[in-house]
Amino acid sequence: MKKMILKVGFWMVTLLVKIVGRTLRVKEEGRPKKFKGIYIFWHSDFFPLVYLNKNNNITVLVSRHRDGEYLSQILIPLGYKVVRGSSDDGGAMAVRELVKFNTTAIAIAPDGPRGPKKKLKKGVISIAKILKLPIIPVGVHLDKKIILKSWDRFKLPIPFTRCKIYWGKPIVVTEVSEENRKKVEEKLNQINETVREL
Repeated sequence: MKKMILKVGFWMVTLLVKIVGRTLRVKEEGRPKKFKGIYIFWHSDFFPLVYLNKNNNITVLVSRHRDGEYLSQILIPLGYKVVRGSSDDGGAMAVRELVKFNTTAIAIAPDGPRGPKKKLKKGVISIAKILKLPIIPVGVHLDKKIILKSWDRFKLPIPFTRCKIYWGKPIVVTEVSEENRKKVEEKLNQINETVREL
């Protein structure tokens, strides 16, 4: 009975993403013609990106926690591949799984799964270095939204609101260091400041 309730719940959330997503008035700058790299965004900005980039052969790194299992059940019907892992431990387990998928388009919320909010974890740098993929920061701004009382202050767009997305330039990292971690974190924050001004 519980499994049936969860299954219906996942279906309803997926439907909600599709319905609300179709109403968004989207403006984008720098969107890639072909997805290749590690696309990073803050955990709170997940909702519009999930809808707007569905069925693009993107692999999403999802935590091994129970929340990650729930998210997987929503992402897979939208055409995403899902790898269970975390950037908390330096990304070692995540890298092994990503290599199996032989993927070149990866999406990661680098402050997930439990924060701290807007604090990029070094594991993202490790994954980029090992896989030899550039990191592309993505900024998102919703004019009208509901902000949940979660650790990340998750944003739910109000139907028909304007949604602005800014795709940053690729960042190539060749060394796992605190300096590079801070550099990428600053770039992601700058991109989110820029997108508000679009």
